[in-house]
Amino acid sequence: MAWIYVLLLVAAPLLLTSALVLQTAWCLLRNYASTRTIGVPIRFIPISPPNPFWVLADRTVLSLVRRLPGPLGNNKILNVFGLNISTAEGQAWKTQRKIAQHCFNEQNNAVVWDEALTLARDMLKYWTSKPSVDTAAIDLGTMSLHVLSRAGFGKSFKFESQEDRMAHGSSGTKAEAANYKESLLTVVENCILIVCLDVKDGGGLTEAEIYGNMFVFNFAGHDTTAHTFTFAIYFLAAISDVQEWLSEEINHVCGHRAVEEWNYRADFPRLKRCLSVKLETIRLYSPVPVLKWTADKSQPLLIGGKTLVIPPHSMIVPSYGSVHTDPRFWGPDSLSWNPSRFITKSSANAEEEFCIPVRGSFVGFSDGPQDCPGRKFAQVELVATMAVLFGGDWRVESAPKYAGEGPEAARRRVLDLIESDSGPVLLL
Repeated sequence: MAWIYVLLLVAAPLLLTSALVLQTAWCLLRNYASTRTIGVPIRFIPISPPNPFWVLADRTVLSLVRRLPGPLGNNKILNVFGLNISTAEGQAWKTQRKIAQHCFNEQNNAVVWDEALTLARDMLKYWTSKPSVDTAAIDLGTMSLHVLSRAGFGKSFKFESQEDRMAHGSSGTKAEAANYKESLLTVVENCILIVCLDVKDGGGLTEAEIYGNMFVFNFAGHDTTAHTFTFAIYFLAAISDVQEWLSEEINHVCGHRAVEEWNYRADFPRLKRCLSVKLETIRLYSPVPVLKWTADKSQPLLIGGKTLVIPPHSMIVPSYGSVHTDPRFWGPDSLSWNPSRFITKSSANAEEEFCIPVRGSFVGFSDGPQDCPGRKFAQVELVATMAVLFGGDWRVESAPKYAGEGPEAARRRVLDLIESDSGPVLLL
């Protein structure tokens, strides 16, 4: 009888492998036949960015794998504290989106503006006290987190550099060691988001969903803003003439007023060049594309005057990089960082205005009904910070890394670092 067990041990892997190959071939043929009905060019790729191993698997298997954390699954891992706007689908997503909109309003944007101005001023004071700064990414991330704390929880914290945190890090308290959910519980009574995420019509969120959205707002907002800040500062250090271009606008809008006198509603809409820095940075360093599904219905898609019909149960992965660097929309220098491409002169009053070449050519915050709800929040934060950093006499430049490295060599090194960086801006 022992030989039967040996045979099973040898045959089982072969049978499983053969079944997988046959299943893959069948799914590939089925997908190919379905794709041919759309009328678009077909490309076979050995590796799928969102799902390397299971891209050709049957939907039954795929539906199970999508629940797994890590690279084989999807963003369901963001449900660590509860269902939220990033993971909900269908009617649940519509409810989440409707309620989440209450958090992102003009009143809260004014809070973001004031807090960003204060923190940016403190950060600038720290930076200018040093011969050079090599913690820009960490400091910008700290500032972003503090803005979120003020806007989301009503808690203000002074800017603290990495150097200061390391100097005082050994005296951590029990509260500082608490996990994230325990920390959320300590501020729940004063949490602005709790008020915003509840509605009076009986369609509010559960406690788990409230925690889930608090988590994803902080996770997504902090990560994306910090990354964009860092890329923008590095670009400005390498392409220094843009700093003077920014300073010209900031001085024109804010004049000689103290930072405390800058007004969100009066000044933010006029700082178009500052905002263009953010848009141009996101254009070249876009967020990871959000997967789209056609669910159980076919979806029409208008391309070049022709309507294509995407079959039901199809996964759509937008190519942000292709759209954002297409010379048809962005010109022959589409691969270059040039914030002024977003600015044009108004023929009516000679005022500068934003210019997006074609609707859909810029999807840095996604587009359509499922665009980023925190778009304005992020824009206000970066514009306020840029205005403080470059409104005065201070500028950023590429510091020499070693003896004998000249300014041009340092500038090229920074640009090479930006180009070779593989860290995408996440979750916008």
